[in-house]
Amino acid sequence: MDDATKSILTNADSTSAQLADLMNQNGEINKLIGRHPNADSETLAEIIGFWDDDADDIDLELRRTVVKHPNASIETLVELGREFPSLLLENPSLKLLLRKHPDFLELIPEVLMIPECPVEIMRSAIASGDLMQKAMLALNPALPNDFRGQLLPRELAAQSDTALEKFTDSQKDKWVKECLSKYRSTSRPFCIPRFLELDQSNPEHRKQDQVLSGFPYTSKKWQWPVGPNGRHMQPIAQVDLEIASINLGESLGSGLLQVWGGIDKSELNLRLIPNSDLEEPVDNFYPEDPPWLATDLFGDAEMYGCMISPFPLSAYRPFAFSNCRVEWVPFGNMYYPSLTTRILYALESENDSLEFDGKLERRLERVDEHLNKIEIPTGKKPCMELLFRLGGYTDGLGNTWDRYPDSLLLYHSIDRGVKITVGVTYRKSSDGHIEFFADSTCDK
Repeated sequence: MDDATKSILTNADSTSAQLADLMNQNGEINKLIGRHPNADSETLAEIIGFWDDDADDIDLELRRTVVKHPNASIETLVELGREFPSLLLENPSLKLLLRKHPDFLELIPEVLMIPECPVEIMRSAIASGDLMQKAMLALNPALPNDFRGQLLPRELAAQSDTALEKFTDSQKDKWVKECLSKYRSTSRPFCIPRFLELDQSNPEHRKQDQVLSGFPYTSKKWQWPVGPNGRHMQPIAQVDLEIASINLGESLGSGLLQVWGGIDKSELNLRLIPNSDLEEPVDNFYPEDPPWLATDLFGDAEMYGCMISPFPLSAYRPFAFSNCRVEWVPFGNMYYPSLTTRILYALESENDSLEFDGKLERRLERVDEHLNKIEIPTGKKPCMELLFRLGGYTDGLGNTWDRYPDSLLLYHSIDRGVKITVGVTYRKSSDGHIEFFADSTCDK
């Protein structure tokens, strides 16, 4: 960098036009422009789109700098704020942004899960937020107690049922009304994951709920499982059944239910460790160079050879490889995403007394289109990318095993060109015995 260029970049009186003339020569110059108080919104938008092959770390640092710049446009802040919600809250123009863009929370709901989120933003989400905003807010560990009271599962369930009741009452077709009434009775409680730090040296953490890349409980008796091809399996999930029973209002027994996935082979290993065995000392073995911890050039998970396809970590914040312990947050009741599928299947399989005619399916499909606009939780909403859900329903896309009598315990789904889903269901016999099943699908 020559002296003239350096002088312009470090002089507080340099104009936006002077800065714009220097942009996109290399990452180092762009980084200094991103720090300059006179860089205008157009220049800031340009430099974050520039890629310096020799300075990946500068590109990341630049994006982190620009999201805090008071001159950044709303478009730039939306692009960067969803990636760096904590840093967005440090932007000195945030209050002005809120006044000028009342739809701010619709654009960047991720700020609601950040502990430093201003109370006035939380209050706005409580008063008029949609499902996604309330879900984000429920994950905030610093949520004030009075706000927590307004996000109780029963409050969310009542809100959803009221919306569905009004929609049902607006229908003129009596059979559609009856189908909707039956549909209202099919909701299932569900929870969304609040990600917590996992201390691998803490034996109690080893026994708690975890998802992806965790360090589940293992012992001399319950060793880290190895697949038929001799490779150590990936930890996909660990669920404490007593906690799940409380959260889902269902007697699911006790013990740790673990789900493991194959490496270079599509297979699932589902095992239940009884509470009596959890008294044994933990085994500190962890596989060397596990593929589920590998990252690409951008720091995102590669998952090469794993059952789980690659996903950008930034899309699932605050999840991180060191932040994979889970506290489940109850979020009311969920409905299957298709009225047609949920009710017509019941009609056919349960010999229901509801009268059926050949045109009903087409009528229900039309109702489904309108139902998708109603503010109720389904397998597709809240539409935030949760990585995992406890209870509820699947999203119904490319996975249909929960149309059967089995209930869904755990669901994982991502779609990055290839849609990977993993579900754990359970079935109760007449004598109360519970069986758990793991299933997966892969759709291109």
